[in-house]
Amino acid sequence: MSMLKNIRCLIALCLLVFAACFGGAAQAAAEDGTAPLELHPVTLTDHGTTLTMTLPQVPDFESHEMPLPNGFYMNEFSSYRKDMDFRVHVQHMIYGHMNDGKPVEPQLEETAKGMRKNFRTLYKLDRFDRDEMLDLDGTPARLLSFSFAMDGKRYTDDYLMVVFGQEEWSVSLTRPAGSASIEQRMDEMLTSVRVTAAK
Repeated sequence: MSMLKNIRCLIALCLLVFAACFGGAAQAAAEDGTAPLELHPVTLTDHGTTLTMTLPQVPDFESHEMPLPNGFYMNEFSSYRKDMDFRVHVQHMIYGHMNDGKPVEPQLEETAKGMRKNFRTLYKLDRFDRDEMLDLDGTPARLLSFSFAMDGKRYTDDYLMVVFGQEEWSVSLTRPAGSASIEQRMDEMLTSVRVTAAK
């Protein structure tokens, strides 16, 4: 299973690189608290499955596909709203097979265990703010939330994992710690995630 560990490390490293690319690039806009944050539907489709959720208005997503050994495949979708210093990073992983040809079944708890270890190492975390299961309209999901420092600034990240057949979707929402307007609607964003077969 070392190949799976390597792939999970690659996933965590991609997240770290994504965050570093935007770290310190913007200052969060002042929040006067007078108007609630508006959420809008977002749809991402890749290789026959679709992820939908609601988010604040963000720029168009950029996509980066990465074919991997043994039939594994990953696509990354990323968007960054500069005025809010708000990053959205979505990964779609299709699981392949081991060297003996046996298909690899995604396991939500095993994935979460690997990501907890990787995040602790990459971000030097000592604890997670949230580490829990969610029910997304009958589909189980795992949520890891944590805070970390980058370029002298504190950030909060919610990382949600959903298994769908031989595939796994993950959503990372990163914002400056204390962003009240985003925090007020974070649970709504996370519980809006749905993964379905593409129509």
